[in-house]
Amino acid sequence: MSNYYYLGRSSFPSLYIWMTLSLVLATSGLVYFLLGLAKYEGAVANKLLLEAQDSALEQKINGSNQEAALKAIQRYEQDKGKRGAFENMQTALVKNARFSHQVVNSVKNRFDAGVSLEEIEAYLEEQSSIGLSKEIQREDSLTQLYTGLVAGSSRVDDLNNTLSKDEKVPTEIKTMAMSEDFVIAEGAKAKYSFHKGNNTNMQVQLKDLKVKEDEAFDKTKVQMENMRSKLPELREVFVEKSSDVDNKYSENYGQQVEMWDRFLGETRRLIDKRRIEEIEVYKLSQELESKQNLLVNRVVGRDWIPPLDLVDGTVLAFDGKANVALINIGRGNGLRIGQGFDVFRMKGDKIQEKKGRVIVERIYSKISVCRVLDTEDLNPLSYGDVVANGENDDAFDRKILKSYVLSGRFYKAFSRDLVEVMIESAGGRLEQNIHKKINYVVVGDQPDEDDIKLCRQLGVRIVRVRDLPAQLNYSAAEIESLRKIN
Repeated sequence: MSNYYYLGRSSFPSLYIWMTLSLVLATSGLVYFLLGLAKYEGAVANKLLLEAQDSALEQKINGSNQEAALKAIQRYEQDKGKRGAFENMQTALVKNARFSHQVVNSVKNRFDAGVSLEEIEAYLEEQSSIGLSKEIQREDSLTQLYTGLVAGSSRVDDLNNTLSKDEKVPTEIKTMAMSEDFVIAEGAKAKYSFHKGNNTNMQVQLKDLKVKEDEAFDKTKVQMENMRSKLPELREVFVEKSSDVDNKYSENYGQQVEMWDRFLGETRRLIDKRRIEEIEVYKLSQELESKQNLLVNRVVGRDWIPPLDLVDGTVLAFDGKANVALINIGRGNGLRIGQGFDVFRMKGDKIQEKKGRVIVERIYSKISVCRVLDTEDLNPLSYGDVVANGENDDAFDRKILKSYVLSGRFYKAFSRDLVEVMIESAGGRLEQNIHKKINYVVVGDQPDEDDIKLCRQLGVRIVRVRDLPAQLNYSAAEIESLRKIN
């Protein structure tokens, strides 16, 4: 037993050493464990951060930018014209959809030019595809950068030489890699894998966009072919409709012209009828007034005194020895030989009394010579006396001209021009058509039988051309002088 006791006491120092050594080893292991745990947690945090960045980029690649752009232009189309509409679209396209200001201005110009929403969406898809291509180029450059870092090259100069020779590497990447403060980033390998995956995803997305673009182009091409095939049919329909419209317009225009002509003709007829009726009313009123005065004068046993508007002319001179008077009425007033007038004395603007009667014996263009029939020696005719139709004389009114119509052929002895001058010089009025208001129809050789028949029906007097000088009281010398003029 004493041997075991001394054996234990002699081995106690070495046991104490072993226990102390075990405690040191356990403590160092715990420290290494804690350090490893800290590194593990850092690696996990980096992994989570990279996964979050990867998820955000995938969301962008998968169409979040395009959806934001489509919503922005749809909202602008609804709010176009309102205040702040363009600024809202600009903010959405630049900040949310990551388009450049140049693209935004191009979208606005397309809206202003009336481009459809579908074409603008296609334009944004095209710009998105271009943006993806640029992003892929940038990711390729980052991949090259991180490839060099992951390869473990500690010689930054070699990496700088590689980047400077590559013209496709963006300037920002070259600047970052060539900076004196540039160091190999922690987690470069993970970032390399991240950018490499992003590059692949963007290439896939770019291919999908190109496929969609080809499909949209093919669809548009088919629609254009369909529309082009319908053009001949539409053109025929358009021509047919245009012809119908032209025909209807011509028909309506013709009806309007016809109705307007009818309206004008009826208006002229009514105006002429009213004028004739007014003349008739005037004549009847004058005749009534004259008959009333005559009736009054007969009742009281006095001579008939005409009103001033029935005065036909004035006595210019009187020769008591020759018993003739000169009056200011001639052939140009439609006067004829044998026309009788009563002579009245004027005092102021009133007719006072009857002084005698005269009858026309010789006619000139503007004056006439009259024989005095009844006068009193104590009250002879004098300058300024007036003449007017007597109650038993042929009707005469210098204000109303006789109307004539020529019918047939007129030769050298009595040419048409000569006949017209004879009538107009005698105070007549020429007309073209025969009607009941015509006073005379002058017929030459081979007169129209229909004209003769119409004159008989209407009661219009017919005068042969060789009898016209006598009817108008022209002498042979006067006719010869008219021939020389014409």
